[in-house]
Amino acid sequence: MSKSLRMLGILAVGAGCHGGVSDASNATSPTTTGTAPEAVDLDALLSSSHEGVPVGLEASNHVSVTVTSPQGDLRFFVDSGASTTVLSTELAAQLGIQGAQGHPVALHDLSVGSTALDGLAVVLNLDATNAGLRASGEDPIDGLVGAPFLNGHHAVLDYPDATLFLESAAPPNNLAKQLDDSLEGSGYDKVQAKINVVQFVNFQSAIDGSDDLNTIVDSGAGASLVELDTARALGLDLEQAPTQAATIGGARETFETTVDDLTLAGSHTITDRTLLAVDLSSINGQLTAAGLPAIQILVGGDVLIEQDAVLDYVGQRVFLLPD
Repeated sequence: MSKSLRMLGILAVGAGCHGGVSDASNATSPTTTGTAPEAVDLDALLSSSHEGVPVGLEASNHVSVTVTSPQGDLRFFVDSGASTTVLSTELAAQLGIQGAQGHPVALHDLSVGSTALDGLAVVLNLDATNAGLRASGEDPIDGLVGAPFLNGHHAVLDYPDATLFLESAAPPNNLAKQLDDSLEGSGYDKVQAKINVVQFVNFQSAIDGSDDLNTIVDSGAGASLVELDTARALGLDLEQAPTQAATIGGARETFETTVDDLTLAGSHTITDRTLLAVDLSSINGQLTAAGLPAIQILVGGDVLIEQDAVLDYVGQRVFLLPD
């Protein structure tokens, strides 16, 4: 797949006309902060099968994690909307990794906690992204931990405790049910999903009672959005956004719209929500050419942080606190 599809996860609110990432809070009007849940001790629940790795919840609504290497500690974003792990061109050079930009390369000598960052990655120029991060007062990144790694290690991303759990041993057969019982028993809504062939967390949503809209969860996107053509087809009111959205391919014209109800998989409703509206035609063209449905809704880090999300690859679902 091309780099535009791989880098969907870097979609976020840009700093002015920069191609990078900045604080998405300027582009959304959060109205759903959730209610305080009962304590859910995921560390105890997962201790027999998963290692907990601390993560950082950034002002831009991204999730950062330390990746260790022979060159020292590196800063990556955890990106469920990236269909591969990504290395910056600078990091690839430091690691002595040879390969053309945008083509797969083998990973070695990198780890997240004690788990090897394995499989394949692509090398991409992240200069524009990092310029946007610096402009927003955040540190640059060396790469992205993508969806194949998260799914391959049956990750559980716990936003309330800022912890990424990665499978390190065979889990009990009923782990998914244990997670389900614990989180639903603590007041969470369960949004059942599936992992599609590019390993995105995928389900159907509705806006103000619409027909089903294809949706992914993207921890690498600072703001949630509706695809621009979808927003127009639904007759949503659009206003020019004060900031642009950016993918690795550059800035995109961006609008805002406020919806009465965004209902995820028929089980979790977010009310009075401001979303970005962004043209995803280049990314969706690649998806449809591969026989996959176009992305119409993207649930980003703003919602995941505000609603104390638990992104669960064990049972292929996301848990969110109700309004």
